[in-house]
Amino acid sequence: MLAANVAKGERFIAGARRLGEKLPGRIVDVRGRGLLLGIELSSDAAPVVARCREGGLLCNLAGEKTLRFAPPFILSEQEIDEALQKLTADGFIRIFS
Repeated sequence: MLAANVAKGERFIAGARRLGEKLPGRIVDVRGRGLLLGIELSSDAAPVVARCREGGLLCNLAGEKTLRFAPPFILSEQEIDEALQKLTADGFIRIFS
């Protein structure tokens, strides 16, 4: 189970880093361990958290500029992909466009 969660976390982190490549200068850092993920932004993260929640993606703030994701261990790879899609469609792109 632990190895599976590490792999899921790596998938989530890699996807968030790809999102950072699409938004240079907006995402400062992506970091995490296992399924605990932080995405540091160059500006206030509160509007992104609000947009994500409106889209059904639960995250919270870890400081003024950092989004924190702490999904349950039962998270599937499909749900990770859906979360990354929601970040793209509902969170970052609309806020930063």
